[in-house]
Order: sequence, then C-alpha cells, then structure tokens
Amino acid sequence: MRVVPLPTRHRHGVARCARTLALLAPAVLFAACGGGGAGSTGGTAPPPPTQGSATLSWTVPTTRTDGTPLTEIAGFRIYYGTSMEGYPNMVPVANGLTTYMVTNLTSGTTYHFAATVLDASGVESDLSNPVSATIP
Repeated sequence: MRVVPLPTRHRHGVARCARTLALLAPAVLFAACGGGGAGSTGGTAPPPPTQGSATLSWTVPTTRTDGTPLTEIAGFRIYYGTSMEGYPNMVPVANGLTTYMVTNLTSGTTYHFAATVLDASGVESDLSNPVSATIP
C-alpha cells in the first residue's frame, strides 16, 4: 500500500510535523449510528445502506521536523476516503481537540484516514501515517 500525499505548502521545519500526529490504530473506535429502520413490504429493492461513524484520536505534535517547538498550532485536517490512492474528503478540526467523529460512513466499507496539522500561518504539514478501518 502507498499513500499519495496531497499537495502541501512548505516552510522550513513544518513539512513533516504531522508525522508525529500519530493516528493511533487502537484508538480508532466505531459506533454504528442510524440504522435500517423498518423495511419495505412486498418490494424487491434492497434496503438503504446503514450509516456508521469512526472516532479518531491523535497525539498533538510538539516539535517541528527541525526540532524547534511547535507552539502555534491553528488546527488539524482529517482526510479520508475508500482508497489509499487519495483522500477526496477533508474535515477541518479546531485546535485543542484530540478526537473527532467522522459520520455518515457506509457500513461494511473500509475507509482510510490521515491527518495534517496547520500552524498559525496556515502552513499545512505532510499527511500523517494512515489508519484504516471497516465500518461495522
């Protein structure tokens, strides 16, 4: 498997600070939400897919790749999709949060997640290592 990183803006020492933004695979939790509800009677159409969610947790990076302190974090971005060849979906996450629930995911589908960190100047890091999960 390989991850194709999204284009990023680079500034000295910021390019890889999200490598320490480790999305911890054991910390990925799943919770089914919503459900099939009442089925149709007499029709042949399959029921709509059940929706689920994934809760991601991460450790906030404290240093840049050059070893200097990373103190001016503005927020994070979670990228996700069903292929590791790119992440078509992005959710901005405010600074100060270390967990986020991604909702409206199709049950039975495997999703891949990666994150970046943004500094106060708006410079975005490279993608973190990806984690994958199949939504129950």
